Amino acid sequence: MDLDSVRYIFDTSVLKKGDILLINTYNERLQERMKSKFDHVALYAGDAFIIESDGGGVVLNHIFSYGFCDITDAIVLRLDKYSELICEGVLFYARCTMGMEFGAMDAGRVPEYMDTDKRALSNSMFCSRLVAQSYEKMGVNLVPNPSYCTPASFLDSKYLVKVENAMTKADN
Repeated sequence: MDLDSVRYIFDTSVLKKGDILLINTYNERLQERMKSKFDHVALYAGDAFIIESDGGGVVLNHIFSYGFCDITDAIVLRLDKYSELICEGVLFYARCTMGMEFGAMDAGRVPEYMDTDKRALSNSMFCSRLVAQSYEKMGVNLVPNPSYCTPASFLDSKYLVKVENAMTKADN
C-alpha cells in the first residue's frame, strides 16, 4: 500500500492504554489462512506507541506506522469493564516479552490447536498470543486458548467492546 491510498489512522485521543488494535495489513495470504480481514493485533501502550509481535519478535512501534484505506480496516477493542490497573499489568507483561523471537512455527499451528486446551511449550510469540497471554496474566481470559488464537478470536470475546470513533481521517 502506498501513502496516497492511506485515508484513515488511529485516533490516539480516543485510545486508552491496553486497548486491543485489530489491523488489516492487506496481506491476503494471511487473511485467507486466518479466515478474517484482520491479520494482525497489537496492544496500545499509550503516547502513540503499540506493543506487537511481528516478524522481528516482540517490539515497541509507533502507532502511525499503520494507515488504512478504509475506516473498517481496523477495529479497537477495550475491556467492557475497563480497569487502568489491569491494563497497566497487561502492558507490564507485554513489555517483559519484548525481544522474544517471533514464533512462526507456533503461529502455523493455530488452526490445529485453536479449539483445544493445548498450551504452548515454547517461549516464542506471535501477535495474537502476545495479546491473549498478556491479558491472561492479569486474570482476564479473553479467548478460549491464549496460546493458539487469531486476531479474529478477540471479536468473539464477551469481555471486550468495540471502541467507537477510534479512527480518524489521515492528513495526507
